[in-house]
Amino acid sequence: SNQERTSIENAARNAPIQGTNIDVICEAMVMIDRWASLYKVDVHFLGQVHDELIYDIPADQEWIADKIKQLMVRAAQNYLIPEISMDADCRVGETWLK
Repeated sequence: SNQERTSIENAARNAPIQGTNIDVICEAMVMIDRWASLYKVDVHFLGQVHDELIYDIPADQEWIADKIKQLMVRAAQNYLIPEISMDADCRVGETWLK
């Protein structure tokens, strides 16, 4: 049917974008882990929800969140042409639910 065809065509168009998004998230996770290990930073990966990464950091060291954001943006730049930029949003809360 036309509806099925349209659905399949839309999925095919979105697949490269979604695949690249997964690549960026995976690369960001590796970069953050390597950075934390190299500099012995107290950061612990808690989980991933879609395109969000959740980390546990000490309450008195919010600078770590800024560095994580920088690393996520750098990971995205590895997949984008120079004319396209990407930003990351970073939020800090007492629990991962807030």
